[in-house]
Amino acid sequence: MTKYRFRFLPTLRDLARDKKGLAAIEFAMVLPVMFFLFFGATELYTHFSARDRVDIAASTLVDLAGWSEQLAQDDIEGIFTGVSNIIQPIDVEQLEMRLISVVPNNQGSPVVHWSFSSEATASQPYAPNSAFDLENSDLLIPGASVLVSEVEYIHESGITGRILHTSQAYTETRVRLPRLSPRVAFCEKDNQGVYENCI
Repeated sequence: MTKYRFRFLPTLRDLARDKKGLAAIEFAMVLPVMFFLFFGATELYTHFSARDRVDIAASTLVDLAGWSEQLAQDDIEGIFTGVSNIIQPIDVEQLEMRLISVVPNNQGSPVVHWSFSSEATASQPYAPNSAFDLENSDLLIPGASVLVSEVEYIHESGITGRILHTSQAYTETRVRLPRLSPRVAFCEKDNQGVYENCI
């Protein structure tokens, strides 16, 4: 009788063979790792995508302006709008674009010919005739201009931005020579759309 007294109690061998709940435990251990891998890959993709779009915006902005001999303010605003449409779906409210025409002064140093910004509060970010830091001044020749685009974007990711309250700033600058004329003039437009008072 005493031989079978504790037979109903599980032995160590029985416990080792019991697989009930093992899958749930494994899932609970693997789930955090899978979560961080998935959302980490998503975050990396959004960051690289935002950086690439800023690069595209800087190149497109200066290329579009370079195919003009004359530009008025509404032309430049149209270019800004077109570039914003191209690089969507990033948040264009966090995007600032500047287009600058640079010319040499009497000493051959680069100065601002004209400039415009996509920000309504800073339509002329650089004062005319102010010194401009042009990396390659060899592009400047008398009577000609060089076009420069500056694009800044503050990327706030959906997940880490809410958790860590961090953002990433991307800045790109591109320099191009005008395609159709030595200098892209800035002009006013009359009611018939005729350019006048060009500088």
